Amino acid sequence: MDVLALLLKAYFAVEDRYYGVCDVLQKRGLPIYRFFVTPIEKQGLPSLIALFLVVFLLASASFVLLRSSAYDDSFVPLGVIVYGASGERIDGAQVKVVTLGKSYSVTTKYGEAFFNKLVAGQSIALNVEKEGYLPYSGKLNGGETLFQKVSLVREST
Repeated sequence: MDVLALLLKAYFAVEDRYYGVCDVLQKRGLPIYRFFVTPIEKQGLPSLIALFLVVFLLASASFVLLRSSAYDDSFVPLGVIVYGASGERIDGAQVKVVTLGKSYSVTTKYGEAFFNKLVAGQSIALNVEKEGYLPYSGKLNGGETLFQKVSLVREST
């Protein structure tokens, strides 16, 4: 038996069960044929496929809504731009963030460093180091989307 024949056999078995469930629902007083099956099949679409699409769309929408609401409220991003004394952006600076006992470190590119998932409402320790410059240390409160400008001063030689 080839794969296509096997898939068709499985589909028709599922379809038979589907129409059996529809019959039971109809007998119990739910007009499923009148409001769902017949209108869809008059358009030339199998109602089982339409049901699969509706269930898939509802599940996808639920997943997206639940996932976005879970992450949007509990995490905040932090963007750090590191400047020199004359206003130039400093590449290669090590930007370190410590929050809730966890440490995250990023090297600046074009003077910028980004941290995406910091826990909202928590204290954040920010440290910036670059060879030839005095280190920077500061504290932030992770309440909302954060943006921090840091100016480094050259070490005196």
